[in-house]
Amino acid sequence: MTGVIFSAKFAAPIVDTNTYERGLRSMDEMKIESKWMTGLASRFIKKALCNKLGCNMDVQLNGFRTTVLDDKTHVHLDVDLELTKDELNKLMKSIGL
Repeated sequence: MTGVIFSAKFAAPIVDTNTYERGLRSMDEMKIESKWMTGLASRFIKKALCNKLGCNMDVQLNGFRTTVLDDKTHVHLDVDLELTKDELNKLMKSIGL
């Protein structure tokens, strides 16, 4: 069975690419790769980082892909940040490094 489900939360299709007939395994995949969606997500990420860390950095999301196979999830994130050394230190401290 293959189908497309529209997710209003992310405004992107969630594609059920492979559901095996026996019902034993299933794979769900979501991709955000269009210029419009990655640009929109970049603005959200930039605003969230600015609010949380007080840093002003440029964020460019190039692609986001997540795959769920049975109980395992794989996330691939391709993002570029442009920030000063002080902002980098602030970011590293906020995540405990």
